Amino acid sequence: MKNIKLLVVVLTAFSWLTAEANHCVNSDQSNAGEEVAKWANLVSKTASNISKLLEEAPEAEVALEVVELAADTVEAIAEAFEEWPMGSPKPIKIPWDSLMKTPKSWQGYDGDTIFMTRKRGSGKFVFQQTFLTSWKGIVAFDKKDTNKWAEVFCLSGDDNSMTSTINTAIGKTHYISLSKAKAFGVHTNMYLIGNWADAPEGYDYFFNWVKD
Repeated sequence: MKNIKLLVVVLTAFSWLTAEANHCVNSDQSNAGEEVAKWANLVSKTASNISKLLEEAPEAEVALEVVELAADTVEAIAEAFEEWPMGSPKPIKIPWDSLMKTPKSWQGYDGDTIFMTRKRGSGKFVFQQTFLTSWKGIVAFDKKDTNKWAEVFCLSGDDNSMTSTINTAIGKTHYISLSKAKAFGVHTNMYLIGNWADAPEGYDYFFNWVKD
C-alpha cells in the first residue's frame, strides 16, 4: 500500500535543508490522524463509494481491508494507516552514471515523468516541477524506524523549486522516496530510490517533475 505518511525523522545530521523550508514537514510536525480523517471524510461509508475510492486511491487498499461496511470508516482507515507509515513505494534505481547535461526523461509507473540532469559542480541538488502545482516531495525514512521521516524537499503551488546539497551518505541510513499528492491530496510515497548513495561526487543534479 502506498500511503499517508505518519510521524518523524530528525535530520539535523543531514546537510540538507531543514523541514521548515518550503513548508516541508516531518513526523514531529505532522498531525496524521487529522489528515487521514479529513481525507476519509471525503467519501461516504457506503459500499459504492468505498469501491470508487479503491479505484481512485489504491493506496487505501490495505486500510480498507479491515473496514466492515457497517463500521466507522474514518476510524478504521486511520487505525490501519498507523501500521503503514511508509507504505510500499516501488523500488527504483536512478541512472546516475548515464545522466548528462541534456535532460534524461525518466518515466514512472504512475504516469510520472521527471527530467533528470547532471552537470559538473559542487554537489548541488535542485528539485523542481514545471507546469504542475500539486505537492511533490523527496522524503527520508529512518531505516531503523520508518515512523521517523521528514520531507527534505517539498514543492507545492508557487513553491516550485528547492535547492540544497545532495547528501549521498544519507542513503545508507535512510530510505529515500520520491513522493507526490494523489487522490484527495494524500501525500503518497511512490518510488523508493535504492541507490541514492551511489550518486557520483563532483556533480550538480537537477530533478524536474514535468508530468504526474
